[in-house]
Amino acid sequence: MHPHLVSDKEIACREFVEALHACHADWFKKFTGGCNDAKRELNSCLRQEPLRRHSIISRTISSLNQLSETSGGLWVSLTGYPVKDRELNESRPLPYFSFPPTLGAFRGKALSVQFPRIPMLPRPLRHRSLRSWTRLFSSISQGVEFNGVHYPPDAFTNVRPSILSHLSRNIYLQRDHPIGIVRSLIEKHFGSSFVPITALPPIVTPQQNFDELEFPPDHPGRRPSDSYYLNKDWMLRTHTSAHEVQVFRSGIPKWLLSADVYRRDEIDRSHYPVFHQMEGARVVEPSEMEELAKENAELERSLAAVNIEVQDVSTIGDSNPYQKWHNLEHAQLVNANLKHSLNGMIYALFGGLATQRGCPLQVRWIDAYFPWTSPSYEVEVLFDGKWLEILGCGVMQQAALTRSGVPKDRVGWAFGLGLERIAMVLFQIPDIRLFWTTDSRFLSQFKEGTVSQFQPYSKYPNSSKDVSFWINDQEVHENDVYDIVREVAGSLVEEVKEVCDRDLGFGFDD
Repeated sequence: MHPHLVSDKEIACREFVEALHACHADWFKKFTGGCNDAKRELNSCLRQEPLRRHSIISRTISSLNQLSETSGGLWVSLTGYPVKDRELNESRPLPYFSFPPTLGAFRGKALSVQFPRIPMLPRPLRHRSLRSWTRLFSSISQGVEFNGVHYPPDAFTNVRPSILSHLSRNIYLQRDHPIGIVRSLIEKHFGSSFVPITALPPIVTPQQNFDELEFPPDHPGRRPSDSYYLNKDWMLRTHTSAHEVQVFRSGIPKWLLSADVYRRDEIDRSHYPVFHQMEGARVVEPSEMEELAKENAELERSLAAVNIEVQDVSTIGDSNPYQKWHNLEHAQLVNANLKHSLNGMIYALFGGLATQRGCPLQVRWIDAYFPWTSPSYEVEVLFDGKWLEILGCGVMQQAALTRSGVPKDRVGWAFGLGLERIAMVLFQIPDIRLFWTTDSRFLSQFKEGTVSQFQPYSKYPNSSKDVSFWINDQEVHENDVYDIVREVAGSLVEEVKEVCDRDLGFGFDD
């Protein structure tokens, strides 16, 4: 038993009450209804002595329990360490949240939830069902306001307040933030001829996000279980490509687009529902091909002068062909320019680390498949003995360019990468959640234009908890569970994984 988790009742009660008031005020108001005694006791809790707070919380939760229905719905228990409760004079596990099970046949699931630090929390909370629980923890029943535009809710609405709170963070624009540093280093490498685009709004239409990119109607990315919808007509972009057609139509021949993107995803150290992508593209006219050949020769000489080893095991053939409507010589020149340009970018990012370790930077090109490029490639970097995928790229499909209003005689290349993936490697940041912290102990470690290794500062060990729940004839997507965990526990949760799935059974704590 970790002493900090159990003995510090002041932190436990304070964080519990502040979470109710500060984070879930709307839910708290709905949940307590007209129970003035419960509200009054919680309001006065922070003014009490630490040893009295646990007693007040326990009595208050008992009052709240009387308000909830005891039949139907979902039962969830997040169980902490068994401790001795002086008031009840019994040893018992202290649950975080608990709901009564539905009578009848159950499908049981058990999840393991890992917290870097979570204090002891008091007695159970109960409510009616997962559906009710989900609605109560979403305060957007009146719709969403963003940049002066109102988006009314409907049956598609599934975005949560915790996700909407990220819309204006713009950490990729902060000069001394690791994400902003990586973005700036890439923009600096490509120079002023590539136009940086960073201010496009995150709310797009499904047509922009899917239809214009020829996603099939049954593509899983369209499902509300995978994407965040404000309503059926508006959603949060799931990739920077949602703006690709718009940018090409503007007539900019060379550009770099950076933005925050949103996807419903699992909970672990490398996944977060909000992350950042950069997409770059270049379109070349037939009259520019002679100049492009000279540029390729210069790029090749520059790469030969630095400590980089490139293993190009990619192929051109039936599975990864040049496009038959392209002039072959032009396509080859554009393909070579793509490879030289990205090899130079990767060296600009990772070359310093390789030099510090006294070895050449090793880069590998392999065949890939993307519906909007051909030929297509993935690029990997050897780091700590493992090949890490850095980006995807290729010569753009002519149909995609034509759809965007680009003349048919032009050939283009494009690449896309995740800024978090690169930043986690460059700065040795072990957990993607750290990018969103406002803790000065994290932010003060980084400076614009400089790659430095992150120094951990947390002194608390991980703490694993178990969650069990039963669902009666109701399909619930795992991303619904992840969203509820995020909404309740915020960034405290490091990882959630399913450890048991039982039919007609009961989950239990290991």
